[in-house]
Amino acid sequence: MQGVPAGFSSTALANYLTAEGEQSSTVGTFVSLSSLPWALQFAWGPLIDRFQSSPMGRRRPWVIGAQTCAFLASLGLLFVRDPPKKYIKTLVIAFFIHSIFASIQDASVDAQAITTIPLNERGRINGFMRGGFLVGISLGAAGLAWMLRNWSYLGAASVNSLFLLIFTVITFFIKENSDDQLLSRRCRKGYGKRRPYENRHNYSILRLFIELFKGLFAFQSIRLFIPILLVYACQSAFIRAYNSSQFTTYMSLVNLCDLAGAFVSGHLQQHLRANTIGLGCAALIIIAFVVVTLSVWHDRRRITLVSVAPQES
Repeated sequence: MQGVPAGFSSTALANYLTAEGEQSSTVGTFVSLSSLPWALQFAWGPLIDRFQSSPMGRRRPWVIGAQTCAFLASLGLLFVRDPPKKYIKTLVIAFFIHSIFASIQDASVDAQAITTIPLNERGRINGFMRGGFLVGISLGAAGLAWMLRNWSYLGAASVNSLFLLIFTVITFFIKENSDDQLLSRRCRKGYGKRRPYENRHNYSILRLFIELFKGLFAFQSIRLFIPILLVYACQSAFIRAYNSSQFTTYMSLVNLCDLAGAFVSGHLQQHLRANTIGLGCAALIIIAFVVVTLSVWHDRRRITLVSVAPQES
């Protein structure tokens, strides 16, 4: 649900616009604004926790509502005509609105997983969830990129919306608990057959946001957040330096490594402590940084030697 549109916008369309001669700054702005709502995803947590007393389930109304709105937002992409590079503003608006609801859906699914999945299974399930997201990105990037080139933009956008519609319908019939109702109207008719959900802690939204920001600015949170921020910032800053073929190869390798890491780390969490896995990941990042730095230095040194070497007559 989240991966296919993300792959469509951040890889397929971005690659297409780059190949069509758009400036790197324009493509970078398109990708950044399209994914900006994901940076504010943390703000949905308190709202989801505060309003969770629906007879349809604690989190299920949020999931279904967000997915439905994300599908409706994707229909805005159908108003863009070929070539799409002439309608970049419309693309940004459509993907921005879609990302708002996609981020709500992601936060809702995460909250639902925490509520329903046993503690000893969360690591493995989290790996599968991340892996599914990456598979969706790969499908959106490779599949819709092929459609952009061989069909048309409208065909690719239609397939994207159709995919969202199919999975929204499937999700509608998945209950959070067996005694939940598919629709709240049905629950009103048979209200005495089940007890409605009640908030365990009836905190105000202000209190929930205060607790949220306390957690965000805690030392442990900042210690984990800064390395992740640096990695993603460097990737976003330097990714547009590649041409279209290099960009596709680079993103394919990144997604494959990310997919492998998601499944491996998910299983490792059942046997190793989180601190141990974190230290291992930090060591790998440091090794990668050293290797990249040395390779860049070696390439620049070789270019310098070639440029100053005497030319044969």
